[in-house]
Amino acid sequence: MNKPLQMKTRDIPFAWFIVAGVLLVVVKLVLCSAQRVYLFPGEAVLDDTLMYNSAVSITEGDWLGAYGWKTLSKHSFFALWLAGLHTAGIPFLLGGQLLWALAALAGAWALAPVLRRRWLALLLFAVLWFSPASVANAQPYGFTLRVYRDNIFPALCLLCVAGMIGFALRYREPLKRSIGWPIVAGLGLAAAWLCREDGWWLLPFVVVAAVVALVYILRERRAALPKPRRALALLLPFVLLLAGILGWSGMNAAHYGRFIVSDFSSGEFADAYGAMTRIDHAEWNPKIAVPRDVRQQLYEHIPEFAPFEAILESPFYLSRYAVDDYHSGAFYWALREAAAELGHYDTPEAARQFFSQLAADINALCDDGTLAAGNSRSSVSPPIRAAYMGPVVAEGLYSLWFCATFQQCDARSMFSPFANDPGYYAEQIAPVEDFLHDQALAATVENSDAPYFTPMQTLFFSVFDGIRWVYTILTPLALAAALVWQVWVAVRRVGSWRRHGFVFRRAARRRVAVPRRAHPLRQAAAAHAAGHAGPGYTRHRPPPESLVWLVGLGLLGCIVLRAFMVAFVTVSSFDIGTYVMYLASIHPLMLLYAFMGTLGLWRLLTKKLGAPGRARAQKEAA
Repeated sequence: MNKPLQMKTRDIPFAWFIVAGVLLVVVKLVLCSAQRVYLFPGEAVLDDTLMYNSAVSITEGDWLGAYGWKTLSKHSFFALWLAGLHTAGIPFLLGGQLLWALAALAGAWALAPVLRRRWLALLLFAVLWFSPASVANAQPYGFTLRVYRDNIFPALCLLCVAGMIGFALRYREPLKRSIGWPIVAGLGLAAAWLCREDGWWLLPFVVVAAVVALVYILRERRAALPKPRRALALLLPFVLLLAGILGWSGMNAAHYGRFIVSDFSSGEFADAYGAMTRIDHAEWNPKIAVPRDVRQQLYEHIPEFAPFEAILESPFYLSRYAVDDYHSGAFYWALREAAAELGHYDTPEAARQFFSQLAADINALCDDGTLAAGNSRSSVSPPIRAAYMGPVVAEGLYSLWFCATFQQCDARSMFSPFANDPGYYAEQIAPVEDFLHDQALAATVENSDAPYFTPMQTLFFSVFDGIRWVYTILTPLALAAALVWQVWVAVRRVGSWRRHGFVFRRAARRRVAVPRRAHPLRQAAAAHAAGHAGPGYTRHRPPPESLVWLVGLGLLGCIVLRAFMVAFVTVSSFDIGTYVMYLASIHPLMLLYAFMGTLGLWRLLTKKLGAPGRARAQKEAA
């Protein structure tokens, strides 16, 4: 007589998942206690100082502060976040890490239907939570320790992507259990959009993910599935995005009379700058969108622009903004500051009228042939040219390797300039520390400019170094495994379609199947899943392999899109080289993709290698 087969489960109770997750959070927060904020008040007037001043104004009830050429120049959700931390009494660095913990949990739980084991979800949470990019300081420019919007932007991107993935993988579950995911996606999308001018880069993923989820919902054959309500749930991310944009624009309209998120990246300034960049150059330079010869033509042909020559061509401006000439990433700021000196930013309406007229005048000169020019455009980015192709591809590929190997992810704090000067510290740094409820690094090694760390801080930074080296070694290997999985599944499915015919397979799925008694192994597995599934784990069938494959493809597309977007900006606008702060939203998506793909490859291999053994076991059990 055959012995009954025993079901062995390899999972942990839900309570253990919670306890272990809390312990992981505490461990990293203890390690992060060694870090200090990097402050340089009065400097970085377009970055850290702008965000800090705006946050102070919000807490004083003055929205983003008095109007000027910088006030609406950037998407400033980070200032609102900073003001919220101050009001709640949460230290700045702790607040950023707590947001990252929430995003890491969302990322791990979103893939729960694919992972199918809580210990795997816990492992993925740990991988995301301890990512070296989440504590990177990126010397000498700084990153997560700066009082700047990129402290939270990667976490917001992860929340958005996790929300869309979480809902797509749960399209068969009751709506009351999955409705939170599109809400998370919408909140992440809206916050990311309002945090950076390039926050729109998430929108293609959200749109495609919504379409894919809709297709699977409509193709589901179960009559009990409320398809209309699920389809409407896919609109939530877009509704929340629209609400965020309208709300922010409404606040700007109430305080400045401009119903707009930013008067830099959209509106009349983008029209004027785009008109300047359409003019042909005497000698093209990839990093200079408005060179000296173009500016000279504008001084000569547009009387209202002639006064800018004395300012923009002055040694003072050139020494501050230019190297040999104004690079694309600097000229628009010099242009705005010069306009402010000439009184064009005295009021929001004055700025709007001036740049609207400037754009109209330049476009008229281009359209009537006075100035040789290309097509009309409205943008603060340089025109895309074929000559950019090679450098952008090279920089994009290097950026992917740069992220996979976690370069510039040292966690050590930097000494805040002049912080050891008692007078400067009391006047400039102490007020910022009080507002942030956090401290800057103000100590240096004796007779040296090197920052001073206590023995405990040195130990904690050494632990971070060890973690970073583990990621540097394992992440490229996991990414390679994920790519193999992506190709393997694609080839297998294409081969199946070629053998049986896609139309035939669709028709076969519509037939009414004759009920068959499941194998005892399957019955036991279903009973165990029904009795022990915890929150986030579906009691129904796992998502189709094709959907999981599409999720992987979407993550890969996001990674590549962001890398090449930043590569274009690096090649065309700035001269600081590859910089982790601009690429940091890639790291969590790369870790998600690597983990999911490696697990998929492992399951394919074990299924293929273990098939003969399973066949023998089933034969013995019969």
